[in-house]
Amino acid sequence: MGRLLMFFLLSAFIVDTYQEYLNRGNMGLTAITEDIVTPTVTSLLVSDNLIAKIDWIPLMDSLKTLTLDRNLLTEFPNLVNVSQTLSTLFVNQNKISYIAKERLSCLSALTMLAIGHNKLT
Repeated sequence: MGRLLMFFLLSAFIVDTYQEYLNRGNMGLTAITEDIVTPTVTSLLVSDNLIAKIDWIPLMDSLKTLTLDRNLLTEFPNLVNVSQTLSTLFVNQNKISYIAKERLSCLSALTMLAIGHNKLT
């Protein structure tokens, strides 16, 4: 009985700590579309691409970290579809010169924002 209980406790721990990391960096992407992500991804890296604007992002219920460094973004991305879970956002080394208040205020779970080397004044 003890081994069976230990197996179930260990299995529950593994499931709870599972994280899915997707690297879509340096692929020449111009958008984040449903065909390049999975709904269960927890960390998505799309750095070093050609993304100039994000008005929409696929729904990813588990996304916690999004890395958009070194793209061509000129404005803060619309991340409303991941606003309840996204806790860490990297948008360094883009061309962001404007942040719409509603795009930042909707990110209720955000605890870390890295936005260095942009065109903000």
